[in-house]
Formats: sequence, C-alpha cells, structure tokens
Amino acid sequence: MNCKIAKGKIEDFKCDALIALVYQGESEMVGGPFRKLLQRAMDEGHFRGTACELFQIYPLAGAGASRLIIVGLGKRELSSPETIRKAAGAGISSARKLKTVAFLPLDKPSETIVPLVDGVVLGDYRFDQLKSVKDDSKLETAYFFTGNANINEKYLDALRIINEGTCIARDLANMPANLLNPAALADDAVELGKQYGIPVKVLDEAQIEKLKMGALLGVAQGSVNRPKLVVWEYKGGKAGEKPIVLVGKGVTFDSGGISIKPADGMEAMKGDMGGAGAVIVNLGSWPDKAES
Repeated sequence: MNCKIAKGKIEDFKCDALIALVYQGESEMVGGPFRKLLQRAMDEGHFRGTACELFQIYPLAGAGASRLIIVGLGKRELSSPETIRKAAGAGISSARKLKTVAFLPLDKPSETIVPLVDGVVLGDYRFDQLKSVKDDSKLETAYFFTGNANINEKYLDALRIINEGTCIARDLANMPANLLNPAALADDAVELGKQYGIPVKVLDEAQIEKLKMGALLGVAQGSVNRPKLVVWEYKGGKAGEKPIVLVGKGVTFDSGGISIKPADGMEAMKGDMGGAGAVIVNLGSWPDKAES
C-alpha cells in the first residue's frame, strides 16, 4: 500500500471513496457539499457518530469520488489517538474491495496523522497465507488531506513501513507452530536481515550450550525441534554510543511452565514468540531505513 498527500479540492478529488471521521453530533467536521448530506443522515437517525459506526453515501453525485464513507469517533471529550486509529481501521476494512481512498482532514493534522496511518495499514491487514482460496483485492493507495500542516510523503512512508513491520510480526505470531518452528523462525529472520541489509547470526544448540543459556535449553528439552538463537546487529548509532540491546522471547510454542497448562487456550501458545517477532520487525523498520 502507498500513503500519499491528497491535493486539490476535496469535492473534485478522484478516488474510489472519501473517508471522513466524525465526532458524535459534529456534522461541521465534513466541509463543502458533503456537510448537508451528513447533517441529513444525522437528522433522520441514520448516523449518530458513535465510535466506529459506519455510514456510506453511494453513489456520490457531482463529486470526483464514487462514495463517501463516514466513520464515528464517539464523543469528542472521550477521544484519544486510539479512538482515531480504530475508526480509521474500521473505515479501511469497509473499503477493502476498493483501490484508492482519501481521508478528509481532522483537527490538528500534524498530531492526528500518526494514528490515522496506523489505522489504515493495520486495518488493511489480513492473515491468509494458509487459505486455499485467497482474496486478491488490495487497497493500492491511501491519500490524506492534511491542510496546511507541514507533513510530507517521506514522513508518511516512514509511518507506513513501521506499521508494515507490525503486520510482519502478526504474520509470525499467527503462523501455527508446526510450520513456524525455531529453524523456520530463524530462516525468516535471516531473510528479513538480507532485505534490510542488517547482519543476522543464528546460533545452534552447541553454541547456546557454550553460552550457558540453561533456561532456553531446558525448554528445548521438551521438543523434537532443536533451539536456535537469532542475533541481529544494527549498527546505526554514533561512534562511542553505548549499545541498546533488545531481547524478545522466541519460544515458538510453550506447552509447559511451572505447572502444565490446561487445554483451554493452548492454541494461543503459538504466539509465545511474539516478543521475538516484535524485536525482529522493529530492527527491520527503523524510520531512517524508510527514509534512506
């Protein structure tokens, strides 16, 4: 997906859908000829503006866009960046079959652009690697009207890449443990390292034992899949700076513990490597990588 700045008049902008996030009872958040349409929808009880409530006007006569998607933000006094992120995600989910959308500006665009982009990228996420029939529809470009705010597409791209890293971590956490064992996770880490130009070292069981990492070896005793330790070395700091070490748990399936876990919820243990997944993708999606 591409994230770009929208330019020109909103009513003339050509895209498959305009998306407006609106606080409860505040029809004035939508400008131009669309305000009357929104006010009528509110007056007739079709749209109230509660959190993540959706309402579509389609077709949209006399506009460059094919439709207007309105998403509720709830009451303004209860709003937060998370409210905006969830609403943007709901809007994107409803537009999944479309190719291009454009978000109308919110108050303080320089502050709200981060949760907006977060919601767009994360809301478009789906895990379908194991489906025999996949949905090939894909949103190509999300545009953002930013008014006079000093926001450029380089910044949007950095935000997008960070969130796409989160989607990679979701893929890793969603993959069943019979497919994502320690060796497979290490292979994925090596491939991502090659993609981003970051050296990756994979230690085997003998090397782990030499380092006296007894806890990891103890857990590995219960599995036919032998342990791996993945080490990324990102050298992007200034000369003389102390290193920062990020450690993520990478046990691909943890069935035990201080007492054997009950069967209920055992399937969720495939996500026990979520810490390692988060470290991997964070190293691979630093903003300076996106901006280079």
